[in-house]
Amino acid sequence: MDGRYHQSRKGLYPDQSGLGSLPSSVICLQKSRSTVRNISVATVRLGVSTVIGVDIGQRKGEQREELDTIHRSRESQPPEVNQNYTQESSMSVQNPKELFVQLLSGLRHGAERSTKVYQEIGKMAEDRDVKEALEARAFVSEKVLATLDQCFKLIGEQPVKVTSRLHDILVEDFRKELAEIQNPVAKQLFVLAKVIHLTHLRIAEYVALVAAADITGHHGVAVLLESCLADKLAFVERTRRMIRHAVESKVAKRMSERVAA
Repeated sequence: MDGRYHQSRKGLYPDQSGLGSLPSSVICLQKSRSTVRNISVATVRLGVSTVIGVDIGQRKGEQREELDTIHRSRESQPPEVNQNYTQESSMSVQNPKELFVQLLSGLRHGAERSTKVYQEIGKMAEDRDVKEALEARAFVSEKVLATLDQCFKLIGEQPVKVTSRLHDILVEDFRKELAEIQNPVAKQLFVLAKVIHLTHLRIAEYVALVAAADITGHHGVAVLLESCLADKLAFVERTRRMIRHAVESKVAKRMSERVAA
């Protein structure tokens, strides 16, 4: 029988030690070598795991220090930053009523600026009829402001601050473009066209506010806004007639000059 096998109750099976019938001294030597090899492998694995563990621990410590530094820097920020953020957040619209008040405030601000714009355009207008029409428009706009103030009284609110440079930009562009026009009739038509442009901006705001007043249940406010809207529409129609009259007068003048020639 081969020395690598030995007999048991269950029969022959291979010798697990793999040493067979070698001398005992040789067997002890090979076992000691195997033990040393296992100890070396275990030591290497332990060393690697220790190094990895130390490296991971160092990284976690560095990350923890970075987080602590960021947290301390946030806490050390001046209180003005947080206060400004709170003020900006408090100006956000929270419900439909606040939105309505904001839109109505913008409408009132636009009406107030429109009055000054009409006055300034009227001063620059050379045609007497156009000048009188714009002066009358500025007078009516002051009454519109009183109507809008009554709207705020009905809803129990005060106008909020609105910052808009739309009218300032329109006036600035108007001055530049008007200075480049030399023909008197062309200047008259240009002034009237700009007035209609400005009025249509206001009409769009009134249409939106009337619908918003109906939705929010402020029907009295809707009535007042519709009266202002009707005034704007009537002024647009009046301005159109003035433009048509200016064109017809220019055409009639040319016809008479041709007949005379």
